[in-house]
Amino acid sequence: MFDWTEKYKSTNKELREISHPRFHLKKAAFESPLAMTELARFISSASALLEDNVMNSYSAKDKTVRELLFNDVAPHFENVKIVYYEDEISVVNMQFLKEDSKTMFHSTSTGIIQVIYDLYRTNDRSIWTSGKERELTWYSVKVNELYRAHLRS
Repeated sequence: MFDWTEKYKSTNKELREISHPRFHLKKAAFESPLAMTELARFISSASALLEDNVMNSYSAKDKTVRELLFNDVAPHFENVKIVYYEDEISVVNMQFLKEDSKTMFHSTSTGIIQVIYDLYRTNDRSIWTSGKERELTWYSVKVNELYRAHLRS
């Protein structure tokens, strides 16, 4: 075909040397939370505003991220699966926002919810392209009003 190509011939030895990380999934269950943090609102926004089957998938290799996901976000979802690579937690998949959490999401009008509504603008995906330039709303962060989440060591 081309002068600079040739058919590749693999050997059994090469096949044995290929290493694939072992992975497995574990389903996790959480009690329904009584409140929803701003982080949980932000991550669950697509599930609350668009479609129930949105898959939220986040890397969880970092301990702090993992604790935030397990404590603040995952309890709001019906279907939570933890992906392990080489027996280490790698990813957390979350799907199907719980009904109580949908209610919590829609029952607030403060905090990050205004930013979320500005990001999505509408839950009707058929009109996401308006054909004209939209006016943007800008937000600044009040650093002195932020607080550090209390995490277990």
